[in-house]
Amino acid sequence: MPVTNPAQHAFPPGARLFPWSFRAGLVLLLAWGRLPVVWAQSSAPAAGGSSAQLAPGPDSGVPPTLSEQANPGDFQVLSPAGPNRGGLDEPFQYGPIIFRPRVSYRYLYTDGLQSSPGSLSKSVVQDVSPGLLVDLGPDWVLDYAPTLRYYSDPAFRDGVDQSFSLHGGITLEKWRFGLAQSFTDSSSPTVETGSQVDQQVYGTFLSAGYAINSVLSLDLGGSQNLQFAGGSTSAGGLQSTREWSTMDFLNFKFWQRFTFGAGAGGGYVLSDNSPNQTFEQFQGRFGWRITDRLSLQANAGLDNRQFSGGQPGLSNPTYGATLQYQAFANTSVFVNLSQAVTQSILQDSLTVNTVYGAGVSQRLLGRLHLSLSGNYSEEDFLSTLAAISTRTDDNYSVNARLSCPFLKRGTLGLTWQYSHNQSTVSGLTYGTTQLGFDVGYSY
Repeated sequence: MPVTNPAQHAFPPGARLFPWSFRAGLVLLLAWGRLPVVWAQSSAPAAGGSSAQLAPGPDSGVPPTLSEQANPGDFQVLSPAGPNRGGLDEPFQYGPIIFRPRVSYRYLYTDGLQSSPGSLSKSVVQDVSPGLLVDLGPDWVLDYAPTLRYYSDPAFRDGVDQSFSLHGGITLEKWRFGLAQSFTDSSSPTVETGSQVDQQVYGTFLSAGYAINSVLSLDLGGSQNLQFAGGSTSAGGLQSTREWSTMDFLNFKFWQRFTFGAGAGGGYVLSDNSPNQTFEQFQGRFGWRITDRLSLQANAGLDNRQFSGGQPGLSNPTYGATLQYQAFANTSVFVNLSQAVTQSILQDSLTVNTVYGAGVSQRLLGRLHLSLSGNYSEEDFLSTLAAISTRTDDNYSVNARLSCPFLKRGTLGLTWQYSHNQSTVSGLTYGTTQLGFDVGYSY
């Protein structure tokens, strides 16, 4: 299972009442406004389940709009991720548009990084990432960042990763319309293949919410996910996929702090060298603000798939739950679990990902910020040719980060991560320890 980012399992920015997104990678959440209930869904999974072996950077995640930052949502106990914007003077503001340039540097020592299956390497990894975030008014945000990556071990290829996102929405009477567009280009070592793979992912998500009355509301959503990974690795051939899907919910607001939704949807997956897929999904979900400091959000459903060529179909349960607790003003805790079906970049494969995670965030001595998290996951690779399991990975990781601000706009951080992956395929079992520091400056 890929190394997971603890920030992915806290509620992401932009999720108002139902921030569930259980696919790995870039999460784009769309919903802000006056509707009693809105929902969020990932629009661009970052190359299916093939997350990078490297520890995530400090700025991972989609930046919230100013409205999302100011109004995190009825069931959002913890503050949205990302730096607080608007508290200082804005030197690059032109009317309603604010340009926020940034730059960061990370030094990471890795022990046990895989350059190919069965080949473990020690390497220093250095990242230089200039970036630009543009606040296009309170409800829209655009963000772009290239990352120049250099390895000390020649077994790895230096390269430039890129990430782009645009998301926001508009309100027209009782309707709320949202758009999210994303692009990622990466060449990091992946857990799925045990080696570096060039991947490009384009994601588009459209949403519409309608407040029928004070009790009932509709959430409509459609997405497109284009995932390209060419060539082959020692772990097997690769596939590129194009997925189109929809998921629509009817929500019931039973009382101010409890909302339930029932939904159905489906989609089509076109693969360049594997069987094509059609699927149907059914799901129930709820959000419960138990107290001002405690909230619970959960969903459960079924993913039913059919494959071209007469292969047997597959049905798998899907579910997720996140508990948030703001224990004290400077102490927060989250616990989560999820299971979802995702596309694999390995040929003739899809995956069932089951993840359990927990974390705590604590401010120390007024200026230091400590984050601790742990995850255990199981990734089951299923053949789209024979509907049987071909590989299982068990992964656990422990993450720690200590950061502090400097010069008002700067951040200095120390990062440590240990991850271990146990695979039923020879050569893909490994353990890695990563230790490093990062420094960044942003407006």
